[in-house]
Amino acid sequence: MVEPRVKVNLGYPRHLELNNSRMYRQTHKVGEYDALFDHCRFNKSVLDELLNKPVYVTILRDPITRFVSAFYFLDDYRSIVKEESVGQFVSNIDKYKNEISRSIDQFGRFNGMAFDLGVDPPYKDEDIKSKIIEIEESFSVVFIMEYMPESMVLLKRTMGWELDDVIAIPQNSHSDLAASKSATDKYTAHHTGESLDIKQRETIVRLGHADMKIYHHFNVTFWKRVQAEYKFEEEVQLYQEKLEKYLKNEKERAFLKKISHWDE
Repeated sequence: MVEPRVKVNLGYPRHLELNNSRMYRQTHKVGEYDALFDHCRFNKSVLDELLNKPVYVTILRDPITRFVSAFYFLDDYRSIVKEESVGQFVSNIDKYKNEISRSIDQFGRFNGMAFDLGVDPPYKDEDIKSKIIEIEESFSVVFIMEYMPESMVLLKRTMGWELDDVIAIPQNSHSDLAASKSATDKYTAHHTGESLDIKQRETIVRLGHADMKIYHHFNVTFWKRVQAEYKFEEEVQLYQEKLEKYLKNEKERAFLKKISHWDE
């Protein structure tokens, strides 16, 4: 596996470079690495050379809820923006033009998916169109986060695996979803307590235009692919049942571990 030299960033936000010991550990020769999982901007020519016969998958998310999540999760917003909510920040966005260009958008927060997929600012239309074509040609599966069970079943079928091979446990779900009875609800991690008005949403759409175009395109192609699959809904239902069982067992193990700790 390609191991980052520092934390989980493989040179991010810079493009990954071959044989750069400051970006990743030189544990194997170029072309002998089997997998790469950490933060890395997509550069197909580099990754094709670095990895041994790679299969590419990626995940996209509704840019509006993604931005809301980033606002509350990332420390750089807390240190730069003096607003209490993402709605107030978006409504007063003109106050932060310099901060956005210098600090926030440098790391692709408004167009973070486009940035991670290798598009450089200022996100020109021709660059976005070229990137969409490249993604279609390069990626075996493009997940849609709002539809993770369907995405995982597509991955399973694409790779020729079993359902148990692709059970993905939801992590870091927003507290608004903590009481949800459905495990699959937690995948979306929506900030349900956050209410944005139409103007605020339009502002995020305008500033995140590259992400919106990429997300819309692959959301459409995702469902075209799903509709062409045989007995897909039945397998998605089975996936959800398996996930619920896994989570139930995980809770039981955590509870037993807690009891054991109390005894000690």
